[in-house]
Amino acid sequence: MEKVPTRKTIPVLLMGAVGTSVNIAQQINFDATSPLEIVGWCVDLPAIGTVMDGLPVLTNRSLLSAYLQAHPDVRLIYNMFNQRTMPERLRLLLDLEIPRNRFVNYIHPAAYVANSVTMGVGNVIFPGARLAHDVALGDFNIINYNVAVEHHSRIESGNFLATNSTIGSNVTLKASNFIGLGSSVRERTTLNGTVVGMGAVVLQDFNDCTVVGVPARRLTASQKQALK
Repeated sequence: MEKVPTRKTIPVLLMGAVGTSVNIAQQINFDATSPLEIVGWCVDLPAIGTVMDGLPVLTNRSLLSAYLQAHPDVRLIYNMFNQRTMPERLRLLLDLEIPRNRFVNYIHPAAYVANSVTMGVGNVIFPGARLAHDVALGDFNIINYNVAVEHHSRIESGNFLATNSTIGSNVTLKASNFIGLGSSVRERTTLNGTVVGMGAVVLQDFNDCTVVGVPARRLTASQKQALK
C-alpha cells in the first residue's frame, strides 16, 4: 500500500485487517491532511509478521497490551465488526480494558461534520458521510461512505453504519447495531443490538433482533437460520 508523501506523526494500529479495515487504512494513509498513519494490523490470524495489503501484522489481541506498553506512541482504531456477533465483538474489545486515550478518531476531509457534533473515541467517518446539527457519537462507531445522520440523533457505542444508509432526526442507536447497505431509520426511533437488513425501512423501535423489508419486520429464529 503506497502512501501519500506527507508528514505523518501519529502511528496507528488497526484492529481488524479485511474489508472495511483495508478501506480505512487506505484512506488514512493517502490523506495528506491527516497526521495519522496506519502502521500495521492487530489480528489473531494470520500470524504476526505476515504482510496483508502492504502492511504487517504487528500483534494479536492476547499480546496487544504488551505491545502498547512497549510502544507508548501508538494509537488504535477498532474495526472487528461482524453483523452476526455485534455485541460479542464489542465485548471482546471492552474486556481488553485499553485506556480510551489510546484510541483516535478519523474524519475524512470529504465528510461533512457539523460544528455542533460531539464524539467520543475510536470513530471513523468515511468520505461523503454527513453528520448534521447536534449529532452525538459515542465510541467505536464506523460511519461509512455517504451515510446521512440527521440532526439531534444519538449514536452510542460499537455501531456500524453501512454505505448509503440514512438515519433520521432524533434517532437513538444504542450499542452494537448494524445498519445495512441503503437502509433507512425513521426519525424518533430507538434501536439496540439490532441488525437492519440491506435496503430495509425501519419505522419502529427494535431491540436485540434482525429486521428486514419495507417496512422492516423482525426475523424469526428459523428465518435467520435459513439466511446463514
